[in-house]
Amino acid sequence: MPFLSSEIIERFETGLREERLAHAYLVTGRNRDQVLGLVEHLADLVLAVPHQDHPDYYKVQPESKSRRIRIEQIRDLERSLYLKSMKSEYKVAVILDADRMCLGQAEAANAFLKTLEEPPVKTILLLTSTQPQGLLATIISRCIRLDLVADERTHSQNDAIWGEFMEGWKSAKGSPSIRAYRRAQLLGELFAQLRERVQESFEGAMKEAEDEESENAVKALIESEFLSSRGELMIQLQQWYWSASMDESGLPKNTEAVKGLLLLSELQNTLQTNVDAGLSIERTMLAMEGAIVSGWK
Repeated sequence: MPFLSSEIIERFETGLREERLAHAYLVTGRNRDQVLGLVEHLADLVLAVPHQDHPDYYKVQPESKSRRIRIEQIRDLERSLYLKSMKSEYKVAVILDADRMCLGQAEAANAFLKTLEEPPVKTILLLTSTQPQGLLATIISRCIRLDLVADERTHSQNDAIWGEFMEGWKSAKGSPSIRAYRRAQLLGELFAQLRERVQESFEGAMKEAEDEESENAVKALIESEFLSSRGELMIQLQQWYWSASMDESGLPKNTEAVKGLLLLSELQNTLQTNVDAGLSIERTMLAMEGAIVSGWK
């Protein structure tokens, strides 16, 4: 369940006040700067003073051209964490873009597992990621995960894409087959636009890839992010369709409405397999129009 920044901060303040903070948190979100800003604020709360230049504040982030977190960085961090705190009651370590320590053979991530599970006393570990699907399950399982609601800028970008798509979707006219092909085209264009945005977000990482292995790792992250985002859009379409198919009492208007919703759900599952996405979308749209033409006029 995603949380607002204010909700996460309130939880931290309560946990700190009642001395029941967990030792490791994973904060995820779409916007890297937003996530970083939040964890730095949490660090300030724990340290009771601003984290800048604080001797008990540590940050690890990708540094090489391939944007990896190297095992040497993790070992340096671990040595520092086992030293006595110098100024505050707690030591705080931020692992920025934690998924970047899971690339390749994940040496850095595996080296960090023991410390992540049992860190030194009075140590708080704050991991961040905008690509949590790239994290090892063993990393995720050792953290309290906090998914951050996207900021207003991200929402506005998504709303603009979604609004344009839905405008075309609802205004599609003609015979059932023509409407079906038009909506299939719109859905395909939406997915293409989404893939383009995901690729653009990784342009820097792709340019910095220093070898074929690093380049393939970035490509894998791009595909994983695209599939995740596409799944979210499919759920959003199903939610809209379900809402549009309900009467004032909250019940389906007819059995065709339920059939249409099930077809969308089936399409979402089909798209997760190795099939021709374009053909699958066309077939689903045709089936929907044949089942519930009146519900989509």
